[in-house]
Amino acid sequence: MSAVPAAEPTPAPRSARGPRRGGDGGYISDVRLPVVLGAGVLILVVAVLAIRLAYGTSTDDDRPRALVLGDSITDHGQRVLRNTIGPLYTLSIEGQDNFRVDDQLPVAERWATRDFQQVVINLGTNDVVQGWPVDQSAAGLQRMVDLFPGATCIHLTTVSETLPGRTSTTTADAASLNDTIRAMASNDPRLRIVDWNAIVLAQQERGVELTSDGVHPTTEGQQLLVDAYEQSMGGCSGA
Repeated sequence: MSAVPAAEPTPAPRSARGPRRGGDGGYISDVRLPVVLGAGVLILVVAVLAIRLAYGTSTDDDRPRALVLGDSITDHGQRVLRNTIGPLYTLSIEGQDNFRVDDQLPVAERWATRDFQQVVINLGTNDVVQGWPVDQSAAGLQRMVDLFPGATCIHLTTVSETLPGRTSTTTADAASLNDTIRAMASNDPRLRIVDWNAIVLAQQERGVELTSDGVHPTTEGQQLLVDAYEQSMGGCSGA
């Protein structure tokens, strides 16, 4: 009689959960392809949202695009800017503590690769406080304006002339920079003035201080400043 071949062992059923053993004794992942794809899509969506939040923009937003460039005054006022101006414009904000005009120029150059209908510039306070030459500050502001030839309106903000620890030199420099800003606006129809200094002085006459330290606006001051931005931007014809 011929030998009957031995029956092959029946493989143990694979568990519906958890990994299974491979031939080398290791474990083989039981993750399904749809799970991997789903995780990849989720990561992509989160990345896109992060980019949109960082730039304050949306690709399908038909509101006019606006950029606010400044120093700590702008940085500390982001919430008021977004609450007041954000509903009207696709808004981008760039403010850095202690930045002079020349510090913010490289940042402005990067933003200038994008199209903005309106640009607000609030710089010069640190130039005056740090004793930076007024002519250099003025030249920097002009270069910044020139970076946005496609903007319908550019709004230049005057600096407060009642700065903390002010000397006659500091006050004179602030006034000189403000005179230069006004002269720039008189020579370029796209430029509009947001006269923060006039707002501060008008409120001081009423006994109201709009800054907590001579530089940074109080809650009321920040709202008045942003309201002035909004009014100037609203008066921009063609925007």
